[in-house]
Amino acid sequence: MKITNKQVYISAVSDVSSDYIENELRKQNIKFLRWAIVDVKDGMYSVNVSCCEG
Repeated sequence: MKITNKQVYISAVSDVSSDYIENELRKQNIKFLRWAIVDVKDGMYSVNVSCCEG
């Protein structure tokens, strides 16, 4: 198993929560260890994710 970092984009919502972000990451089949919203632009959250691959 390998730990990698990636940048993903998720649609911004007015009432954001950790559950919302984590559910969106799961929809993309990302097995996250940790994540952080690093930018919001043009209605999208830019999320930096550390995840397990392999």
